[in-house]
Amino acid sequence: MENILLFGAILALVFSFSRIGLLALVLMFAYALWRLHSHSISWIQKRYDLTLSWWERALIVVGMLVVYAVLLFAILIFMARIDPRFERLMSLEEIPLNFFELASRVNFAERVVYWANGFQTFARYPLLGVGLGNTGFFFVQHLPVFATRLNEIIYVLAYEYYLPNVKSFWVRLLSETGLVGFSLFCTWFYVLWRGGKHLERQTSREYRLFGWMVFFVIVGFLAEGFSIDSFALPYLWVSLGVVTAASAIARRETKE
Repeated sequence: MENILLFGAILALVFSFSRIGLLALVLMFAYALWRLHSHSISWIQKRYDLTLSWWERALIVVGMLVVYAVLLFAILIFMARIDPRFERLMSLEEIPLNFFELASRVNFAERVVYWANGFQTFARYPLLGVGLGNTGFFFVQHLPVFATRLNEIIYVLAYEYYLPNVKSFWVRLLSETGLVGFSLFCTWFYVLWRGGKHLERQTSREYRLFGWMVFFVIVGFLAEGFSIDSFALPYLWVSLGVVTAASAIARRETKE
């Protein structure tokens, strides 16, 4: 039943045309393939007692990269057939030299404006940032000229009563907590990743499952963090909380 639900969820994600969701799915799929091939090569070496030289390993890696490139190109062609935004992005005619113009072609210019605004705030206060929730106070000061052509930005400035946000978790971390907060958060992710590695080496299938879960959660969030900017994400805290508990229990059992 879980596999059926997983397959249905992947189909729902693909046909939701969520650009950042599709990017997260591609990254998780690429990570799974990379781990699968790494284990396959190690298994073949142990099974048949082979010793591969450096050029043989390099040849295998190049072959894998070629296959992945062809697969990625096929996916982009497929998405261009069903999503007009991908079709405009894949078009080689009249490619704009300005990044904002390119983002506007794929209906992504508003997000780029928010991100650029957050980076400008981070550039002014790089060490500690401006405090959680305060980036919006600097929105008008760092607004690029291109933003005056975007209806959403004009509407936010003229009619909305709340402070504009950054629309990116990673940019928000930089602008509101600075390098200190960003480094602490990345260190926390690194500790969780090491915890997943520890769980992956356990004999229990449940522990190994939790180890793989933290890998996919972190890899997926690396992409999704560019489109969401809220700390109130239940799936992130629940998933990583379960992994933290499982890792702590596994380490206690190992010591015993």
